[in-house]
Amino acid sequence: MKFKGEANQLCRITKIKPHLIRKMPKSIRFDKDGIFETENKYLIKRLSTKFEVIEEVEEIIEEETVEKVILKDIPYPELQVMYAEKTGKSAVGKKKVDILKELEA
Repeated sequence: MKFKGEANQLCRITKIKPHLIRKMPKSIRFDKDGIFETENKYLIKRLSTKFEVIEEVEEIIEEETVEKVILKDIPYPELQVMYAEKTGKSAVGKKKVDILKELEA
C-alpha cells in the first residue's frame, strides 16, 4: 500500500504495543516524491489514520488468505491425494497440519 506525505519526511512510530515491537519499525521515511510503500499490515493500519492512501494492494492479500482458507476446509483424504500429486510421495502417516504447510509452500 502506498501513502502520500511530505518529501523526505521522517515519521516516528510511537506507543507500539509490546506484542508488536518486532513486527513494526520504529520510524519510516517518505522518499523524495513524498511516497512511502509497505505491505506490513500493522504499519498500514497505523499509517492509514494519519496519511493519504494513494494505492491499495488489498486484493493480493485477500487472494492469499482465501487460498489458505480453502486448503483448511478440504477434507483430510483429499489433502492426502493433493500432496501425493504434488510431491510424488505418499502422505500416509502425515498429520493434516504438516500436509497443509507443504502444500502452501
